[in-house]
Amino acid sequence: MFRFRFRLHSSLFAVASSVFFNRSSKESKPNLNENSSELPRTPYQHINCTGFECIRESSMITLSSSSSFLQHTLYYYSELTQRYCTHISTMIGVLEEYKRLEGAGNIQQEVWDIYNQLMLVIKHKMKL
Repeated sequence: MFRFRFRLHSSLFAVASSVFFNRSSKESKPNLNENSSELPRTPYQHINCTGFECIRESSMITLSSSSSFLQHTLYYYSELTQRYCTHISTMIGVLEEYKRLEGAGNIQQEVWDIYNQLMLVIKHKMKL
């Protein structure tokens, strides 16, 4: 009986994955080796969500000499984080409206209407 041991060194993994991702994608990837002020921006940057953008910026700066694959992974992870941040901000807005309208007539319907309006705004911003 034979046993095969496969060890993937980190440098080999970075090269292999970088080649794979560069060939598998039809759209151009952002060049993240540039100055951090020239990094691609997310459409959600106007949202004030504590810490996420700071984490992204500092991580991109410290990764300026790292592998392209790692930088792309971090960039797309930060995109997902920004989307979650958008939804969290929406829910906070709905809760604030609930507190503001608390004690008024038909509060459930009013909060539901506000939530639907906010979701339409988010969907519109995601298309841009």
